[in-house]
Amino acid sequence: MKKYLFILLAVLVILSALAGCDAPDAGEGEAPVTQGGAVTEHASNFPAEPPNLHISDGSATVTAWRGTYSWLVEKEDGTGSGITTDSPHPLDCKEGIPSLKIAKRASLSFSFEESPSSITVRRYRLNTSDYNAYEEIPVDGSSIEVKPGKFLYEVIVTWNHPGKPYSGTVYYAFSTIN
Repeated sequence: MKKYLFILLAVLVILSALAGCDAPDAGEGEAPVTQGGAVTEHASNFPAEPPNLHISDGSATVTAWRGTYSWLVEKEDGTGSGITTDSPHPLDCKEGIPSLKIAKRASLSFSFEESPSSITVRRYRLNTSDYNAYEEIPVDGSSIEVKPGKFLYEVIVTWNHPGKPYSGTVYYAFSTIN
């Protein structure tokens, strides 16, 4: 049994690597509900995979690119399943990252289908390829202050709420242009 789980995990990792820098689909975050082995409907209240991140400046909203993540869901019977995916660094996927046009200093708010435990934000100049050339941006609740310019923002989010049947860490990205 462990051998089959390992093979399945390896196939999932390979498939996610082949997916590369694709933007998230609108329906992501919904898990199929099965009954007797047949899919009956989709349930958005069961986070079988990490929630989407939506970023808004008050007038426009984008859904962030979702990159590397590790996600665990535990069932009521104590069993569970997990997935770990890898992706290129967002600096390597600049063309596929959603962006917001920012003309002046602005506050951006984050919204998730499920509230996170912690949020860390890194800001990179859009013209850099140095993964270590970032500035950490303070997060106030679920919002950040941004300045005009061409920047890539990497948002690292963790879910680890006691009593919740899911946990994980997800790397999201979006960019700003002027």
